[in-house]
Amino acid sequence: MTKANDLASLLDANGDVVSSALDNVPAAPTPSLTSLGIPNHDDITVDGSGNVGIGTSPSQKLDVAGGGKLYLRRADNATGTEIYNGGNTVGTVIDELNNEPIAFKQGGNEKMRISGGNLIVGGTSSGANNATTLYSSGLIISRSSDTGVVIVADRDVALDGSIIDFRKQNSTVGSIGTEGGKLYIDSSGGTEGKLKNQGSVSYLWHSDYFTSVDDGGTDLGMSDLRFKDLYLSGSISDGTNSKTVADIVSGGGGLASQQVFTSSGTWTKPSGVSKVKVIVTGSGGGGGYYAAADDFGAGGGAGGTAIKIIDVSAVSTVSVTVGVGGNAGASGSFNGGGGNTSSFGAYCSATGGGGGRNGNAGDVYGGSGGNGIGGDINITGGDGSNGWDNFNVNNTYATALSHGGASYWGGGGRGSAFTNIPAESGKAYGSGGGASHSRQGGTAGTGKGGVVVIEEYA
Repeated sequence: MTKANDLASLLDANGDVVSSALDNVPAAPTPSLTSLGIPNHDDITVDGSGNVGIGTSPSQKLDVAGGGKLYLRRADNATGTEIYNGGNTVGTVIDELNNEPIAFKQGGNEKMRISGGNLIVGGTSSGANNATTLYSSGLIISRSSDTGVVIVADRDVALDGSIIDFRKQNSTVGSIGTEGGKLYIDSSGGTEGKLKNQGSVSYLWHSDYFTSVDDGGTDLGMSDLRFKDLYLSGSISDGTNSKTVADIVSGGGGLASQQVFTSSGTWTKPSGVSKVKVIVTGSGGGGGYYAAADDFGAGGGAGGTAIKIIDVSAVSTVSVTVGVGGNAGASGSFNGGGGNTSSFGAYCSATGGGGGRNGNAGDVYGGSGGNGIGGDINITGGDGSNGWDNFNVNNTYATALSHGGASYWGGGGRGSAFTNIPAESGKAYGSGGGASHSRQGGTAGTGKGGVVVIEEYA
């Protein structure tokens, strides 16, 4: 296309450009520095595609080589910002030389900045609302006025495990994670985890217990904020006494069983028994013999009683002794025999009552009551009734003066009466025997044997 009259060959009959006629039209050259009359510099190259190279032949729109820095001055020409490559270990470096914030914008709006060594996302100042601040000390603060979730920590795989680890000097002290699709809190920095209230440790949790650090000073629930159901196993204890949950739920914990010993033997603890109440009574003394005409013997004394509550949690068996009743006074052995001691191991015991004096003894006094020893309650047995020396009575109306002493369990034997009613032996456990008188004749009554009663509590 060198002549003006050749222009007509580019148009069709309607005056439109024939596109195939342009195939041989050469493209206009892209101007270079030299085509614009500007000589190329050794360090700056502008190629035909408009790429600019500094220190290199450009392969991009701006291609800088040679290890130098890009320096951006402020509008007032003061010191500004350097951008450069810091080498293999650092990479790109942006250095704001005036220690002023570096802002990152999108669509003209600031989205992030670095200020004072802190990284601020969503705000322009450290700790700002609706922003997250990563402080140079490592502290992270996220603040939001939104009513929704503030922080989400999500393990986006099907596996369970720790989601957040807590460390001290790079050693894990605890974690929060999932197990079986449920949240767990794990204290792995020691034997116990701690819960604090207002800076002070209030609770400790462990694989074996969860407890308050204030012994006896922390309530479980409140009068108007109560728990509903309580599920337990094992036992409930106040530190000294305890009951199994099974006993409490079933109404147990009270009297479970009882054993009564009227002769010596061995007590064996039944299963589930933790405490016993023992009642130990010595035997009664025998009544005194009249010994001579117109005489009344004296009644035998009752055995003492000891009552004691004993924790037998660590005990399997205990030796039991039951005292035999004292002999009755008779011809040739005028005074009644003394009662004997009963005991429950070394825990407690009770002595027997004394025998009654014979009717010809002058001072015809009844046998003394025995004593309880070592019990929580110790009871002295009743004394036997006194007799009478040289008391002349009508045969028909002769009556008894000399009853046996009463024990914890009840009364003793009566003395002989009239001409045909003999003296009786002790009635209740540990009671004394009654005495005889001359008009009736015969022997006095024997003392009643002792007893050991063991009430067994779960």
